[in-house]
Amino acid sequence: MSSSLIRGAEAEIHIKDSLIIKKRIKKGYRITEIDLRLRKSRTKREAKAIEKCISLGLSVPKLVSCSEKDFELSLERVKGKQLRQALNKTNFREYGDQIAVFLTVIHDAGIIHHDLTTSNMIAAGKKLFFIDFGLSFFSHKPEDKAVDLHLLERALQSKHPSLSDKMFRNVISRYNAKDKEEVLARLRIVQSRGRNKAKRSD
Repeated sequence: MSSSLIRGAEAEIHIKDSLIIKKRIKKGYRITEIDLRLRKSRTKREAKAIEKCISLGLSVPKLVSCSEKDFELSLERVKGKQLRQALNKTNFREYGDQIAVFLTVIHDAGIIHHDLTTSNMIAAGKKLFFIDFGLSFFSHKPEDKAVDLHLLERALQSKHPSLSDKMFRNVISRYNAKDKEEVLARLRIVQSRGRNKAKRSD
């Protein structure tokens, strides 16, 4: 049995053959009661978001088990490459279409991923799987959906600068949430805030 360990900011990820075991780790700087409550609620919320995505027919890892007491999730291991490694000028539109569909469906269902980077997408052939719902939450606010889109835009700019503009425009053109116009109006405001913040830091 092969096994490896990845330590993240919020959790330890154990990879064991066909399973991913994600355990939220204790934060020493938090008051113990608050730490326990946060780890339990975030584990429960992540599991709920994944289960909702599965019920919507989206490509996410299957949830094998959830232990709120142990702050632990067991998930199906999706084999493939991170999109960060697989993305190129010949496939960015195809993958962008899948990202747009995913965002449309989760936003209409009131799910905000909040960490949609190309490291949190697995390219299994031509099919994209979306992973790591550790920062996800539930909201129908256009502002939260706009921030979700903006975080994707920033991630593309950071890791894929030569493709980011074309790919993000493609995502936006295919994004079709029920409140699309309101979300895109909020996105322009969020983008403007980001540009103004960057100017102030120069």
